[in-house]
Parts: sequence; C-alpha cells; structure tokens
Amino acid sequence: MALRSKASQNSSPSAKERLEKEYRITDLGDPDSLVAATLQFVVDDNFDRAIHELRVYQAMKSTFPLYVDRTQRYFDHCVEVIEAIRTKRAVPTHNLPAAKRQELSEKIFMHFHELKDSLTKITHIESELRVQDAKSTVWVIQAFCICLFFLMLFAVFLEAYRTMRIPVTVVFSDIMDWILLKIGI
Repeated sequence: MALRSKASQNSSPSAKERLEKEYRITDLGDPDSLVAATLQFVVDDNFDRAIHELRVYQAMKSTFPLYVDRTQRYFDHCVEVIEAIRTKRAVPTHNLPAAKRQELSEKIFMHFHELKDSLTKITHIESELRVQDAKSTVWVIQAFCICLFFLMLFAVFLEAYRTMRIPVTVVFSDIMDWILLKIGI
C-alpha cells in the first residue's frame, strides 16, 4: 500500500512542473512581452518581481489617454492572482492527502490561466488604443488636408475675382439688365 501511494505521488506532476509545462506549451508570442515575462516570473516563483514589473509597465504606459481607466482593474486583478498563486504555492504539501494536493494544484493552475487571460486582455486593450490613436491621427490629417484644399480654393477664387473684377461686374450688370428687360421693369 505504501509503495502504491509513493508511486502515485511520483506519477502526478507537481504544481510547479505543471505550470512550467503549460508555460512552454502556451504560445505567448514575443518572449519580451508583458504576458511572457510576467508568467515566466510566476513560474520561477519570483512573485515580487512579477508584481514589480507589472507596476512598472503600468506606470510606463500611464501617459496614454484612457489607458489607466481601461486597464487599472486588470492590473489589480493580476496582482491579486499572483498573490493567490504565491499563497497556494507556499502551502506545504508533503503532509496533505493526494486529493488535497491535486485540488491545490488545480487551483494554482486555474489561477495561472486566469493571470494569463487578464494579461492578454491588457494587451488587447493596448492594441485597441493604438488603433484608436491611429484612426484619430488619420482624421486629423484628413481634416487638415480638407482645410488646406478649401483655403487654396478660396485663394484661387480671390485671385480670379481681383484679376477679373471689371469683366465680372460688366457681365453681372448685363445679365441683370437682360433679366429686368424680360420682366419689363
């Protein structure tokens, strides 16, 4: 019986091994990204560094309009999840029954996915804000070009009026005389 329980303990991967495996399998894109760096710190049990890097990243991006408003809750949630993972990883598992160890491992794994999802939402918000910024820049450039076009058009009409003022007034005078003649006035 004792051999069977030790064999089952060795066959089930620990929470750390499972997180490392999940981290390797997951496609996180750029290894220097916020998601990849933070998850790697969590997998390496470097929780303080993960929280510090999140806060530094948040402060660095806070100069963008609407960024803090849209991402603050996600950053706070990420910190809470990192703290939850830290707390659950600190629990000594050698005295726990296998079912409790498995449950604890599942909760850590669930928190890891929750952290990954929150970090992904932050990057999606950043992408949305970049697109929104690009669109507003295009609108400003279009408005500037339209204003420039109408300014040039006004300058052409003004120059045409100055150079052809006398012929234009004669033509308008002739047209008015013709209209008045037709009306009978």
